[in-house]
Amino acid sequence: MLEPQLPQNPSKRTYSKMANCKHKVSCLFALQSSHKRYQENKDNLIGIVDILDWLEHHYKKIKNHERAGSRRLIKIDKSKDSNGKPFEIPKPDLRRENHWPASHEAGAYMTLIGKLSIFFQSEWFKEYVDDSVIASKIPSVLALQPIRNKCTAHRQQDDPRNDDCSSLGLHQYGLTHLLACPIGKPEAVQLEYQFPTKQRHYLLKKYHPAPVQGIECLGNKNNIVIFIPTNIHSKVLKETISLLEHFFDF
Repeated sequence: MLEPQLPQNPSKRTYSKMANCKHKVSCLFALQSSHKRYQENKDNLIGIVDILDWLEHHYKKIKNHERAGSRRLIKIDKSKDSNGKPFEIPKPDLRRENHWPASHEAGAYMTLIGKLSIFFQSEWFKEYVDDSVIASKIPSVLALQPIRNKCTAHRQQDDPRNDDCSSLGLHQYGLTHLLACPIGKPEAVQLEYQFPTKQRHYLLKKYHPAPVQGIECLGNKNNIVIFIPTNIHSKVLKETISLLEHFFDF
């Protein structure tokens, strides 16, 4: 098997200043290359570098669509005549700046969130890290799992379970897509996706009873899982780094 390509002569100071998550994880592995846990599991560990690289790729695509949506709203806001009535914007312009294809990127991102979750819940990883630690270190990753399980892995109506919502209307066919921004600030557009479900990750039920801030709205009957890429992406990366550092007692 090919050896993973890791940075040469890494230092803790360089590692602490790294912003790119993929490079940071590679540097962490280089710093821990002589660690027994790395030596025993390096073929499994190195796969997370690709997951993080793909997450960053799809996040950048989502941000491009947010900027397109922002341009669209700014154009609408500025397209007014002297009486304050909006001009009609040519349809070709709207098609060029259509933000709806971002849903494809959101689906791809959520599929990778599923891969990330399974990576940290694998049998080889849990030999070293307890479930309670996993729940405390990556709550955002786990909180997003209902979207991955019942929307991007398969449709909820195609594989219903006893704990699934039985009457969610059109919501059960996919994510509810919103283009949100503060009133009067079209430059601050954010894409938002919502998914109603009764599901909640079993590790969160057991070890994290409070809702995960910014993602979960827990109700008596139905829960709402909210995915706002701009708010969540950095949390996902930080949680990933934190759990990997814990894995090495770094």
